[in-house]
Amino acid sequence: MMNQIQDDVFTQFLKSISGKNVAFFPKSGNAGDGFIAYATYTLFKKYNISFTSYSQDEIVDEEIVLIGGGGNLIEGKYEDVARIIWHHRNNKKVVLLPHTIVGYKEILAETNNNLEIFCREPVSYDLAILNGSKREKTHLAHDVTFYLEDTHFSDLVREGDGILYALRTDGESSRSFPLNNKNTDISLSWNGDLWKDPTFCMYATYSLASYINPFASVLTDRLHISILSAFLNKDVSLMPNDYFKNQAIYNHSMKKRFPTMKFINTSSNLNIDNISQNQFVNFDKAELEKKIKDLKDEIVRITEMYDNSQAHLANEMAIREELARKFQIKQDDWEEQYEILERSSSSLKNIKIDEFDNPNEEEKIQEKKYISVSSSTSIQDSACDLSVQLDNANLTINEIFNSTSWKLASKINKVSSKIPKPFRKVLRRFL
Repeated sequence: MMNQIQDDVFTQFLKSISGKNVAFFPKSGNAGDGFIAYATYTLFKKYNISFTSYSQDEIVDEEIVLIGGGGNLIEGKYEDVARIIWHHRNNKKVVLLPHTIVGYKEILAETNNNLEIFCREPVSYDLAILNGSKREKTHLAHDVTFYLEDTHFSDLVREGDGILYALRTDGESSRSFPLNNKNTDISLSWNGDLWKDPTFCMYATYSLASYINPFASVLTDRLHISILSAFLNKDVSLMPNDYFKNQAIYNHSMKKRFPTMKFINTSSNLNIDNISQNQFVNFDKAELEKKIKDLKDEIVRITEMYDNSQAHLANEMAIREELARKFQIKQDDWEEQYEILERSSSSLKNIKIDEFDNPNEEEKIQEKKYISVSSSTSIQDSACDLSVQLDNANLTINEIFNSTSWKLASKINKVSSKIPKPFRKVLRRFL
């Protein structure tokens, strides 16, 4: 091993808060996150930083909030760190300790407010800057564990035998290497919001080291298993996880410090050896302008479809409301006429034939009964006809709601409602 990191922007920051009290949110997660927390507590002690540790879901009033390092600010994968930053946007200062970062443009915008971030490799740094993170408050550092001295675990170092297979079995596995029955994902021995107690973090880290120690070689895609194994002088082969994290940190922090360590790229779609900010910003202007024009044309087309659907829907809704009104009038009229006819029919049934002076009166009464029934049937038929028209109008409206153009336009409305107002203004300039 070469000498540990002597002095950089991160150690300068730690010196700047020496003697102060901070609220510390250690990142939840597996034993690797426990190792990060242990290294952080070691640095707090070294730089005389007093702290109070909190769980991920707590909200505090302290002026200085530190969020534990790791790989949690990955949009689409993890939300804990983004939530902590957002909940403390009104505190005086929030500092994200060395992290891997992908996406979260709205969160990075808080660097214009109270947020300061440290990235643990260049890829995250470049992506953060491109996503709008304020350059003066965005720094390139190393994973917190690399700030331990080379000799930190020297008392545990001993020769071993055989190979430790410690490959991931969770969602971050690249699945590019088959697992054998000797594999142990030892990092999952602990997992959760567990790392508030410095003593527990120390015992968990040393327990992990004790598990690694009997082996001579380690094959893993767990970043902090590889780091701890390197500190223990093991022959380490690190493979990629499912995004750039492992290779980027290997190139930035491990390749020179642990020269016997190897990175084995088993992922066919991962190659960041030559990645740089320029690769992100050097684009074809003509191609970009064409894409913008195509997007504008598509938006115009979909807007026209949406407007047509809206007009059609408004017309059908008006027809439906008119039919519903007529149906209700007919139904009320039918019910009223039916009650009258019911009463008339009931009174006619009670009249005896011998009470009439004229024998033809019975025929007249029967005729009145027939007219009453016919009138009732006619009203029912009219109401049924209106009901059928109303059902047809409802079917037409349902067809509009289920049409592809309506669904597509509705999705665009939903998406656009989530775009921050400043970006909507930018988009309107293109339109």
